[in-house]
Amino acid sequence: MTKLENSRVVRFGETKIKIPGPPDLHYVNAIQRRTLKVLLSCPAPPNRQTPHDQDEIYVIARGHGVLFHDGQRDTFEPGDLIFIAAGTEHWFEDFSEDLAVWVVFFGPMGGEIPVTQENNQTEKLFSYGTLQRDSVQLDTFGRLLTGNADALIGYRIAMIPITNQTVIEATGDTHYRNLEFTGNENDQVEGTAFAVTIPELEKSDEYEKDANYKRVQVRLRSGISSWVYLHHSAD
Repeated sequence: MTKLENSRVVRFGETKIKIPGPPDLHYVNAIQRRTLKVLLSCPAPPNRQTPHDQDEIYVIARGHGVLFHDGQRDTFEPGDLIFIAAGTEHWFEDFSEDLAVWVVFFGPMGGEIPVTQENNQTEKLFSYGTLQRDSVQLDTFGRLLTGNADALIGYRIAMIPITNQTVIEATGDTHYRNLEFTGNENDQVEGTAFAVTIPELEKSDEYEKDANYKRVQVRLRSGISSWVYLHHSAD
């Protein structure tokens, strides 16, 4: 791309003839757009590569061979797509003389942050108040939560007056439910331990902030560790 373009068909044949070839470079730039860089490469043996600073995708246009990557080996053929995360050791082995691959570098140096377990793992959130309501769950998370009945031992409910008239009108409640620590094993607060994701915990924090709650970890009657909200005045 020599000028600003919003779309383009990059043709294999037209691009390949631009590759200098031995003893010079074995690749040619096809697209450069900010962090995106697309090359057409015709590797020559030996293909020992230095791990790259960006995430990388290979699309096998022609030929076949073996990819060494991250300590393992996999065969590849035309039409296959290969992903290599930034900093991952990799190279081609035992590949055919006609091997040609599209190489796509993209994203920031060091690689993209993947959708990891942080977004998929679940935490426990113990609710003894309004988060147990279906309407609140739908408004806050866009779905109904799943959970199990549980209890917090050594606490009792204390009622905190709501001073925000808007909240009173919206909820119909005049008091917030709060936890008061007693240390007495006979005192138990019943509620529900819900499974929520990390992003959903952040949404819950946003929901509870107007009530001046903070989130702390506790151990429930079932023995599991869970998050729970306490009103600041209980500190």
